[in-house]
Amino acid sequence: MAAIGNAFGQTLRSEWTKLRSVRGIAWLLVALTLAVALSLLGGAQTSTSTTGPRHVDEFTFVHRSLVGDGTVVARVLTQQHSHEFAKAGVMVKQGAHSGATYAALMVTPGHGVRLQADFTIDQRGSANAAPRWLRLTRSGPSVTGHESADGVAWIEVGSVRLATLATAVEVGLFVTSPPNIITTREGTNTSSEPVRTLGAATFDNVAVSSAAQEPTDWRTDHIGATDNVGAAGTTGASEVGGVFTVTGSGDVAGVRSEGNDDVVRISLSGLQLAVLAMVVFGVVFMTSEYRQGLIRSTFAATPQRGRVLWTKAMVIGASAFATGLAVSVAAVAFTQPILRRNGYVPPAYPYISLFDPPVRQAVVGSALYLTALALMGLGIGTLVRNSAGAIVAAIGLVAVPQIATGPLSEELRTWIYRLTPTAGLAIQQTRGHHLIDPWLGVGVAFGYAAIALVLGHVLLRSRDV
Repeated sequence: MAAIGNAFGQTLRSEWTKLRSVRGIAWLLVALTLAVALSLLGGAQTSTSTTGPRHVDEFTFVHRSLVGDGTVVARVLTQQHSHEFAKAGVMVKQGAHSGATYAALMVTPGHGVRLQADFTIDQRGSANAAPRWLRLTRSGPSVTGHESADGVAWIEVGSVRLATLATAVEVGLFVTSPPNIITTREGTNTSSEPVRTLGAATFDNVAVSSAAQEPTDWRTDHIGATDNVGAAGTTGASEVGGVFTVTGSGDVAGVRSEGNDDVVRISLSGLQLAVLAMVVFGVVFMTSEYRQGLIRSTFAATPQRGRVLWTKAMVIGASAFATGLAVSVAAVAFTQPILRRNGYVPPAYPYISLFDPPVRQAVVGSALYLTALALMGLGIGTLVRNSAGAIVAAIGLVAVPQIATGPLSEELRTWIYRLTPTAGLAIQQTRGHHLIDPWLGVGVAFGYAAIALVLGHVLLRSRDV
């Protein structure tokens, strides 16, 4: 038993020495470089191609001018529940154009009263919905919001300081309603399409007070809108007997409204390209010995051919996991700032940490997935014994199910996804519905690796070389 153990250890050291040789280190460095470069490139391209503007500023604004200090007050009498974050309230804004600095006090159907400013500030008031009295008071660069149930007893919601607020501003009523996001899944691909909603609210007891000027006429503008058509009608405003009816569509927010993207999966999306490097790494570790005629020397030194294969698998597995883990950590760490610069920021997209359990699972699981594919490459390389043929076969198992299932039904595409090595990509998903349990998906990938290695072991013992 000791002799067998010593022989196995010697074979393991021999295979590790081959990896550490100039040829082995070259392949490892190529695999690592390609994996890192492709992963970061893929993650960066995905983040920049899927993001919208850094802020959304689209709403119907019924407003008049205010010079100097003053107050705008109104009661939101009714509000349509067009979206849980539909907004109706009063606003102080630098000008009647998108992107201008602002402070807004609003009611929402699902999230109560809120004071928001400059796309980054969000202060919570009560949990009440309409009807609700709202009041904004401007004093120099400071804007303070109050809410009330009866217009008599007021409760402060908060105060914000807008350093760039000019002397002359626009104040008034606003209404908007974010789009609903309809998600469609086709096989391994998921697409999201925004469907506009139309918010509506009525206001009464509307008043603007200022010691510096006489009241001006009310004007209606569709801020930031390419058109004034919502999902259920036309945006606009009317006033009858002191009651304003306002409809609007869009949002006023520092991030895109939907908040449904999976930032961890986006960060790791480039690993689908890094798969190529890992497969090649596994294949070449075996086929290069056949190409150079070194396999005869290897088998002469170690007649137990199965031992050669399994020690190669141990060396490849450890190297691939270390490489995959480094790539996954780098992908998340380096693409997160890119995502944040493109609008993936709180509250819709909280900052993530590598120590968060879902992130940790995705990172470690991705490293294991790459390990499985490297081992599968080793097994297929053992079966085929030719680098080009083995690489084509291995990559085909991974790539074809992702690109050649378009004409098939969704149910069939789903089963192909579940039953091929592609299933391992489920480990990268941290939000939404999974087509397969993430760890089961990684298990499927390792199942293909095990089948390839076992078949390789059988044929390796039955061949002359």
